[in-house]
Amino acid sequence: MTEQTGGNPGWILLLSYEASWALGNWEKALSLVQSAIEVTRDSDPQVYAKALLALGRLQLNRRDYHVALQTISKAEDALVEVSDYDLSA
Repeated sequence: MTEQTGGNPGWILLLSYEASWALGNWEKALSLVQSAIEVTRDSDPQVYAKALLALGRLQLNRRDYHVALQTISKAEDALVEVSDYDLSA
């Protein structure tokens, strides 16, 4: 499957995060989005930025507001850097 994503599993991890998020499986979602961030940090700036935004959204949902705002700010900077103004994760 990673061949279909250009050898970068970050997109698949982000999709898996979305599924876990939708099912309310917060711990699994957290693990998946953290993995997506790790594998895309140096290889896929667009997926990296969207994964950061997803992490911020999860942190908000878990009521970790201070950390969430910091993460969302990082995501905003990363999205502006890749000129992706569609902030949907």
